[in-house]
Amino acid sequence: MGIDLVLGQKIDVLVNNENLMFLPLNVEQIFDQSFVHSKEGEKNLIKSKNTLLESFNNNTKSSNIGVFSWIMLAITLMLIVFNFDKAIGVWSSLNLFIIGLLGMFLVFMWIGTDHNATKMNFNLLWGSPFHFILIYCLIKGSWIITYWYLILSLILIFTTILFWFTLTQEFNSFVKPIILQLVIIYYYYFKKCSFQINLGKTNG
Repeated sequence: MGIDLVLGQKIDVLVNNENLMFLPLNVEQIFDQSFVHSKEGEKNLIKSKNTLLESFNNNTKSSNIGVFSWIMLAITLMLIVFNFDKAIGVWSSLNLFIIGLLGMFLVFMWIGTDHNATKMNFNLLWGSPFHFILIYCLIKGSWIITYWYLILSLILIFTTILFWFTLTQEFNSFVKPIILQLVIIYYYYFKKCSFQINLGKTNG
């Protein structure tokens, strides 16, 4: 997941055998399937194999981290369905803060480093530092500014969802529920902003 988040579009390309051979296991497999043309016909490139050291099997089962993102999405839905207003505020702010920090890190890896593989990272379409703007607007209670920011953010997130199957960068399965969660959070506050603005006009 860390590799998928930090490395950008440039690494999501099909590779040939030459590129694959930096891994010893791939070298062995490719050599096993390679032949030499001679007057006597085709011969295997590998004449014989000798195992110097037997490896041991690691039977430790790794947990699927994608489950946690679905749990986070379920928590968000539960809080909104049951209208736990204060809990929604704390939960949303925590999520936006963490994703905003991720966005700052991705921007730094793109602009602040010389690593070509971390540039052109489309994860910034959803993992953006601009999530801090929503936290700031909610703290300040600036509903008009929040309203237009939410519209632009929802358009961007919906565009990401619409085109994530056609993007040249593959998103990790962990982030897809997180993106859906962002849609729900932003839409929730969009509706809340609309209500507050309409309420202000009515009182005016």
